[in-house]
Amino acid sequence: MSAEHLSDTVSAKTALDLAELGQDLRSAAGQLIRKIRRESGETDLTWSQSLLLSSVMRRGTATASELAAENGLRTQTVWSSLTTLERRGLLERERDRADRRNVLVSLTPSAYELLKARHEREVWLTKVLERDFDPRQLEILAEAVPLLKALAESEPLTRVSEPDSS
Repeated sequence: MSAEHLSDTVSAKTALDLAELGQDLRSAAGQLIRKIRRESGETDLTWSQSLLLSSVMRRGTATASELAAENGLRTQTVWSSLTTLERRGLLERERDRADRRNVLVSLTPSAYELLKARHEREVWLTKVLERDFDPRQLEILAEAVPLLKALAESEPLTRVSEPDSS
């Protein structure tokens, strides 16, 4: 077998391995997301609304732009979600005293109660990790988290446009 043929074979195998890895990651991520949603209990919050409430809880206060950047969402999407959350009595808005151009959001007592109840339902994950995974597996999971975050934050591929047929 020539070196060139071997190189082509290795490249084809690597491409197949990456395609299979991509499929496996999508499948596992989907299963995990569905499990998290099931175990977290039914709520009428969307995924992005829950994400935003959690972010505001961690930060204390935040602007829509900060929340969009932190969570990989469009600012317009964040504003829409914040408006819905404010109408539901879960967020309050006020002008930033240091920079009056900015509007800060913060959680209401109702939001803290909702997040506390959700947190209590989510302890299942900690319990499953303790019960079902040995120390080496936990180490592998911990090492995978930054890689999964990097994958989630990766730049989208630009779509190749069709050649102009005019």
